[in-house]
Amino acid sequence: MSTNPTTLKQAVEIISLLTTSVTNFRLYPQGSAITSNSIDRLLNALLMVLEKKDSIILAESEKAMLADGQLLSEETLKKPQVKTLIQLMLGLEIRSITIEKGFAKSEIIDLLEILSKKPAELQKPGEIWNIVSAGNMPHILL
Repeated sequence: MSTNPTTLKQAVEIISLLTTSVTNFRLYPQGSAITSNSIDRLLNALLMVLEKKDSIILAESEKAMLADGQLLSEETLKKPQVKTLIQLMLGLEIRSITIEKGFAKSEIIDLLEILSKKPAELQKPGEIWNIVSAGNMPHILL
């Protein structure tokens, strides 16, 4: 799939909003104004991208980030938000995050809860998959 520069820019914005939301989930109680605002901004960015396509895929490959199969530029890969998402995904053993059109806000909250966990909190390898399978995220694939 060919990804145009606008979509790549939007993917970088989504990565930034995703990492900000994860940080806020770790620092502030769920339901606080800070977490609610970051979730709303992430939701709006996702909805804008998914108006024109069926899904967005963020994937980690050899400590680099791909958006819809296209490697992000070296400059973009150096951004702290992108580095943070790569480290989160590596630590939680997540190779890709696919968000499909039709998702619910509750699915994004479940995703943020997973991403906000530290690997030590999961206690054993593969535990992340137990959390994913217990969650109700039909439009989000990890």
